Order: sequence, then structure tokens, then C-alpha cells
Amino acid sequence: MLRLGVFVLIPTLILVAGHIGFAFLMLRKWTAFEEAQGGPLTFANISRIHTGAKNVGPSWLVVFAPSWSADFTVAMMALVALSRRAHISRAIDWSWNSQLLHANTLCQALASALFKFGMTWRLVTEHGSWLIVFAPLYWSMIAQLVLHYNKQPDSRNRRPGFPVGLTHLVALVVSFKLEGILHYSDTSWASVLWPLWGLGGFLGIMLVVGICCGVPLLLRRDVPPHMALFLLAVLLLLFVIFMPALVSAVRLTLWLDGRGHMSA
Repeated sequence: MLRLGVFVLIPTLILVAGHIGFAFLMLRKWTAFEEAQGGPLTFANISRIHTGAKNVGPSWLVVFAPSWSADFTVAMMALVALSRRAHISRAIDWSWNSQLLHANTLCQALASALFKFGMTWRLVTEHGSWLIVFAPLYWSMIAQLVLHYNKQPDSRNRRPGFPVGLTHLVALVVSFKLEGILHYSDTSWASVLWPLWGLGGFLGIMLVVGICCGVPLLLRRDVPPHMALFLLAVLLLLFVIFMPALVSAVRLTLWLDGRGHMSA
């Protein structure tokens, strides 16, 4: 049990540290660009700055290094889970769907790492097709789609999970926008990022329903106090996570559309 806890805790800490480190280094890089530009950057003038300049903030390899460590940690965990299949006891039910789940996790982690390598190459060289940069995410979408429809359906003929993820939809519309495919170059970013608004609207409605309907039910029914406090804490945690994410998405969209001069 202790080994299992360590196996879960240490990779989780590496993942959190990787994402926080990437955000911190990206902020330093962005601030350095703003200082070199002499003011806040806008999406309209960002194409005129030299993103490959070596004397502006940390290098792009250093910026993306923590995020790569997080991706490779996820990939290693998936490989370990898949390798245990050869040593697992027959008495334990190791379903086919579980194998496909770990295989998909491995594919998504490797695709994410390759995408960031492509993004680093694009930022350093300052030229190249965005379709090539986003190609790993296209392949990861195809891989998830194939793996999903190879899962064994349940008694209701439903397969666990989703055939396509939110990341794949966002990658498609963003890459089309950057390359000007399907007239996306003439479309505002607020319209292009429709997958985010769809997910945000769904989660927002579910959260409001949970707060407006769940809290009265907890107060009216004979629910143990510790259970009621636990459920209220979960709702509060979801709200605290959802609202900053929504505000960040809105501010990012306003910046992309040039409707506000916001610094890093």
C-alpha cells in the first residue's frame, strides 16, 4: 500500500511542479518581450517581434522543459501500467478497456510533447507551417478515435470515454485560424474558440444546478453533517476552479481580438 501511494504521489507532484514551472517561465519570457517592446504586446503586433531572439528572457527550451517533464512523467506512468499486464495475476480482472485507456494516455502524452517541440521550433525559427506544428495533435485525435471504438461496450452498448477530446477540437480550430483555412482568418477568436465556450457553458450550468438544487436537498434531508460538509466543500472547490478558468479564457479571447491592452 505504501509503494502504491508513493507511485501515485511522486508523479502527481512532478506533474503539478511541471505545470507551475512552465507557467512561471512563460510569464518571465512574456514580461521580457514586453520590456523589449516597450509596452504590452497585442496579437496584432506580436508577429512583428523576433520570438527567436536569444537575449530576451529564458530560452524557449528552458520555458518548455517543465512541461516536457510532466508529459514524459505521464508517458512513463502509462508504460509502467501497460508493462504490469505481463506480470499481473490471472485472478485479477484486467479489462481490455483498461489497456486501451493506458495506451491512449501514452499516445496523448507523447503527442503533447511532440507538439511542444514543434512549437519551440516554430518560435525559434520564426517560420514554418502551423499545420506541421499541430500535426502531433491531429494524430493523437485519430489515435483516440480508433482506440475508443475498439473498446468493449457495456450492457447499454456504450463505450467509456469520448472519441475526441477538447484539446483536439481546440487544436483544429486554432490551427485553421492561424493558417487561414476555411475562411477562419476572417473570423474573430471569440467565434473560433467555440469548443471552450461550449464546455464552459455546460460546466457552468451543471455547477449552478448543483449549487441551487443540491444545497437545499442537503439541508432538507437527514444527511450526516460530515457528508454534507464534504459535498459543500467539493462544490466550493469546483466553483473556485471554474471561475478563474472562465475569466482567463475571456481575457485571453479579448486580447487575441485586440479589444484590450493587457500586460502579462
